[in-house]
Amino acid sequence: MSPAEPTDRTRALLEAARGLIESGAPWSMSQLASAAKVSRATVYRHFRSRSELEQALRQAGIEASEPPASARERCLDAVASLATSRGLPRMTMESVADHAGIGVATVYRIFGTRKALLRAFTAERSPRAVLDAVMLDADASLEQALETLVDAVLRQVSDHAPWFGLSFAADEESRELVAELVAVEREARAGLVAFMARQVDAGALVGDPRTLAQALLSLAAGQALFARADARSPAPADARQLVELFLHGARPSPQ
Repeated sequence: MSPAEPTDRTRALLEAARGLIESGAPWSMSQLASAAKVSRATVYRHFRSRSELEQALRQAGIEASEPPASARERCLDAVASLATSRGLPRMTMESVADHAGIGVATVYRIFGTRKALLRAFTAERSPRAVLDAVMLDADASLEQALETLVDAVLRQVSDHAPWFGLSFAADEESRELVAELVAVEREARAGLVAFMARQVDAGALVGDPRTLAQALLSLAAGQALFARADARSPAPADARQLVELFLHGARPSPQ
């Protein structure tokens, strides 16, 4: 989407963001969705990250200082950063507090334990949360919904690579976290199968819903692994190209 020619929906989102910024209170992308009276999936279709939103705000002439995040969001951001830079075994509640710029007592007040903090991260920063938002977004086209889902999978693999090494850890906490991750992944797969089943019932897709879900996830996982091997981050075009391939195949359209 070209920032120079924003759609009516994009302009509405930018105005809602302006209002939140001017309020001076901490806010999140979910709160932006509420303020604009749209779903979270709609917000993420237009702005795939906070940094992309801030860039659009600046281009629209809106003062786009770093939107203040809640203490909870800053803790979850810190977990993602520390897992990459230090590894999970060396991550402590104190290091999370230091990285988030808040007191350690606040981290304990919000999450209680390190295990609860990591559990919250797996639940709130996984493609499952994006899938839930997409399934509630009645305005999304099939292509838009699938692009949002595929982009979430690509970013999950790229941004949280350290989590995939937990399966090889021997300590009890890591094993418990692996079980949590497997449960979240299982729920996400079941949700995607249900989504595909609804699309088949509506005549938008043909085939077995489970096979369709597996095919889409396989395309996304393969692309994510190639991107990691090439040491590059996923781009919005990756999701669009994979969805195009999933829906229309690799053969040229008949003339």
